[in-house]
Amino acid sequence: MILRPYQQTLADQTRKAFGDGKSRPLIVLSTGGGKTVVFSYIASSAARKENRVWIIAHRKELIRQAGNTLAAFGVSHGIIKSGEPESPEELVHVASVQTLVGRMKTLDPPDLIVIDECHHAVSGSYRKILDAYPNAKVIGVTATPCRLDGKGLGDVFDTLIEGPPLKWLTENGFLSPAKYYAPPVVVNLADLKITRGDYDQTELAAAMNKPSITGDAVKHYQRFADGQPMLVFCVSVQHAKDVAEEYRNAGYRAEHVDGNLSDDDRDDRIQGLATGRYQIITSCELIGEGLDVPVCVVAQLLRPTQSLVLHLQQIGRVLRKSAGKSHAVILDHVGNCQRHGLAADDREWSLDGRKATKRKDDDPEVLVRSCPECFSAHKPTPACPYCGYEYPPKPRTKAEIKAGELEELLIVRKAKKMEEGMCRTYEDFLALGVSRGYAAPAVWARIRIQNRQRR
Repeated sequence: MILRPYQQTLADQTRKAFGDGKSRPLIVLSTGGGKTVVFSYIASSAARKENRVWIIAHRKELIRQAGNTLAAFGVSHGIIKSGEPESPEELVHVASVQTLVGRMKTLDPPDLIVIDECHHAVSGSYRKILDAYPNAKVIGVTATPCRLDGKGLGDVFDTLIEGPPLKWLTENGFLSPAKYYAPPVVVNLADLKITRGDYDQTELAAAMNKPSITGDAVKHYQRFADGQPMLVFCVSVQHAKDVAEEYRNAGYRAEHVDGNLSDDDRDDRIQGLATGRYQIITSCELIGEGLDVPVCVVAQLLRPTQSLVLHLQQIGRVLRKSAGKSHAVILDHVGNCQRHGLAADDREWSLDGRKATKRKDDDPEVLVRSCPECFSAHKPTPACPYCGYEYPPKPRTKAEIKAGELEELLIVRKAKKMEEGMCRTYEDFLALGVSRGYAAPAVWARIRIQNRQRR
């Protein structure tokens, strides 16, 4: 295993933090940036110095990833998980947090504890482990260094070490760029209760699990990503089952996964997405973290959330690179991008957490715009960068409008209308869209022809 330069930098910065007297650094790196590689490299270095290392995670997928990466580094290790044989002689262990809590008193104490997806480290199980070994050094790793409710992790960790942001990783070819679509949101969530920083799950399930909403989701998948491998994020297990059935009724190979399935059945369904046996996997909770299926292109968001952490974790599932994958597609049917922004937006992280915006769903101050013509979601601009739709300007007072400015605007709009009026075919519109520099001239041309035919 050879680390990428930025991964080596993170490992070096972590070592320096310990040298500077810190005992619990938190490493931040975007989903798909190689967090497992970084902490496995650190663990291998610690083991060469005869240090005992525990790598702790809360899901079997994360445990498997850590074990596979350690093996790639040539690190012999044990697994602490129900059903796995014990290997007390090993210096390095990858542990399920649930199993470790019950066994830790029978094990030799660790010198280093690594917590994967450490935004969960404030939970009771992790607290018991950390409190039992106050002298152990601790490293946390996550893409989203705050709790699900936005509160910070400063009561667990003492310094923040940030890797390159997602935008940089995308621009430098380490992650896939994302194309966002945000069809009109048809669910009113304004009256739903907020419980522990997010929508009440019972009320949310009742609001979202409706045939009209699911039918709209199927229609837009057909339009924007027909047949592409997709993960669908749902509100409840029943919601996931109903959505999968609706996709099967529409002719797609779809299945759901939930915690009641055996490990083998769950793995079989998820791997079926990677092999093409299934086109669509729906789930509630189980595919938000730890899932590594790079061929997956589409994330369909059917679970509204007030949690930035959950939003970014869901989108991150489809950003990994894969052969033949030009970009990822995000189908946001629930306004999560308007609440939290796009994955590659600049964000400032700190151990104090993020300030709660308390923005309501009907708040006009949004982070992205959704084009009413092509449904593309993008950063606020005067016109859609994909189809050229011009957003109506905000009303201004007479004192704010300059006569020359208004006249110039009217002339430009009249000229554009004349250009479009001279177009007769799809090819004419396509050529005009290209000459105007639209990001998706073919989409714009198709919409213009369709609108003309309807008239």
